Amino acid sequence: MLQIVVWAVVLVLALPAVALTVARGSGSTRRWAVHAQAAAPWAIPLYAALVLLLVVVSVLAHRWALPAVGAVVAAVLLAVHLSWMAPLLRAAAVPDGDRLTVMTSNVLLGQADVGALLAVGRAETVDLLALQEMRPATLARLEAAGVGETFPYRAGDPRSTMVFARTPLTEVRSIGRSGKFWAVTCRGWRVFAVHPSYPLRTTAWRQDLAALAERATTERPDVMLGDFNATWDHRPFRHLLAAGYRDAAAQSGAGWQPTWPVRPAVRPAWMRLSPSVTIDHVLVGAGLVAASTRTARIPGTDHKALVASLVVGRSPGS
Repeated sequence: MLQIVVWAVVLVLALPAVALTVARGSGSTRRWAVHAQAAAPWAIPLYAALVLLLVVVSVLAHRWALPAVGAVVAAVLLAVHLSWMAPLLRAAAVPDGDRLTVMTSNVLLGQADVGALLAVGRAETVDLLALQEMRPATLARLEAAGVGETFPYRAGDPRSTMVFARTPLTEVRSIGRSGKFWAVTCRGWRVFAVHPSYPLRTTAWRQDLAALAERATTERPDVMLGDFNATWDHRPFRHLLAAGYRDAAAQSGAGWQPTWPVRPAVRPAWMRLSPSVTIDHVLVGAGLVAASTRTARIPGTDHKALVASLVVGRSPGS
């Protein structure tokens, strides 16, 4: 009976872990694969538990060959996932220079607590704030909360994506997707505020990320930030990075910083979801180096806000 229980636990751990590995390794953009790829980092604790369990079984059992082989296979697959995660753990050297602090937050169709949102922006001395899933009523609440005192300059679509800044925004331009993508210049730095489609329909999701990669290649913005609806484990997002950008969390050595989903309204508290997927990002070009990133809970939205402190490594446009 004990053997049956042990092997049942092995299957419970192994099946989802292997499914995540297959999805991540395939690079498929089918809907099921895209959703599984977003959860790929969770294969790491599954494989670690599997290795530990199989090692214990191989030591205690009289027939140790099968669990020992299984432990080796699980260890190899664990190493593969760790290699995929490794780029998030290597911090770049940070030069001395001026700071540009940016923040992005998906406000969940305007339901976020705008007071808490602005409090984070003020506490972090944010220079540029990008908000996704805006609504006109949310803009009115922001104005009532004093957004203009901290961020007197704004651009974008109050029904979708908006950018707020402490200093003037110039060269403002919509770059497609019904107000969800905006290009602005802030303190001489070109910034894209973006919100690609959610991969409910992966065709639109692929097209959005491909179009963004093409624009990044041709227009060379210095910063891209927003809810990308994609993680490092999605091939289209890695293509975007390959256009010459670094994820600020990776560059600063902050590691895995999941930002979604957050369900603050669920009660009792133990039933609230903890963020398990990293889909909100700040990407930087060659002129800036990420010194640090951190996430912040904003009541009313299912995303954590992401704040990145960027150090100027060269002059804008040089």
